[in-house]
Amino acid sequence: MDNRSSVKTGSRYTAGLWQVGALGVLAASASCSTATGVQSIAKIEITPPSASLVVQHQVTLQASPMDASGQRLTGRVVYWSSEDPTIATVSSSGVVTGVSPGGVRIAASAEGRSGTATVTVSDVPVASVTIVPDTLTIMPGASGRLLATAYDASGHVLSGLSATWGSGNTGVALVDTSGTVTGVATGTTRISASIGGRTASAAVIVAVPPPVVIAGCNGGTLSETAAASIVVTGNIDNQCQATLTSTAGSIEIQGTIDNASSATLAASGDIAIDDQINGGSAVQATAGGAFSVARDVAGSAGGTGSALTVLDCTSLAIGGDVHAGAQAKLHSHGPITISGAVRDRSTVVLWWAPSFVVTRGVERGAQVVKENWGGFPDQY
Repeated sequence: MDNRSSVKTGSRYTAGLWQVGALGVLAASASCSTATGVQSIAKIEITPPSASLVVQHQVTLQASPMDASGQRLTGRVVYWSSEDPTIATVSSSGVVTGVSPGGVRIAASAEGRSGTATVTVSDVPVASVTIVPDTLTIMPGASGRLLATAYDASGHVLSGLSATWGSGNTGVALVDTSGTVTGVATGTTRISASIGGRTASAAVIVAVPPPVVIAGCNGGTLSETAAASIVVTGNIDNQCQATLTSTAGSIEIQGTIDNASSATLAASGDIAIDDQINGGSAVQATAGGAFSVARDVAGSAGGTGSALTVLDCTSLAIGGDVHAGAQAKLHSHGPITISGAVRDRSTVVLWWAPSFVVTRGVERGAQVVKENWGGFPDQY
């Protein structure tokens, strides 16, 4: 840009070009003379010469070009610049806006002369901090988010400020740098957030919700997904098709799974069948904890034996026999124990585990084979 346009008609230049200094201030490399009646700028004064403001607030500076005798000159174009726009910016009319804490020089220049003012930017004093919600209830292993907000003395929100988070009891709940809280164990604690020397806290309750209780299923279908434990107080019977999923707890079936029924069970905790699997029924289970059947895995319907498939668990126990043509595929990260016998010619048990015990032995032509089927445990 040709900066000579900032000088009124009547001025003339000797040889030389305008140059930009460290502050973006225009400086002439050669002197200029003026025509009759047009006075040169000898200096520029800025008022106030120094100013203090807080982040996101503004102050207006005034620039006064003056001649050699100290008389104010009007009608001159003034250019504004900031030494460091990351601390403060300045508009074409001299309005300074605080960006971040620090000190910076603001310059006004015209016709080869310049003046500067010093501006100090500081953080807005935090008057109070709030956290929402003020009470957070989560389950062990689950997470929730808290949001901290800082306010000035006038109740205005102060943005761009980071909170320092802390947990009063890390055995109950943890909190990260973003305010995300994770439940560790049941109990109550307080989570705090500090901003600019002010602190607020919220109550965090880590609790296990009450179980979902289901009477049972006699034919038809049964489907339930819950962020809690699931308890079936009766049987899954008469060709019932059941699908039960607990995302935050255990599954307990207090009766039998019988008469060609099927049950697909998945739980983050234990899975327990308190009676037996019988009558050509099929069970598929995935457990984050232990899996157990209190009695037998047995019986057939129309020549088809019962089937038990356990895809994953931390330990596995069958309290009775596996017999009468039952088919079992058992995978466990911990020990597998069958307290009864594996018996009858058409009965087959495929297993993979660190240890495997059949207390009463394998009888009558039944097969028990250690087999790493389905890539287990290579996928872990």
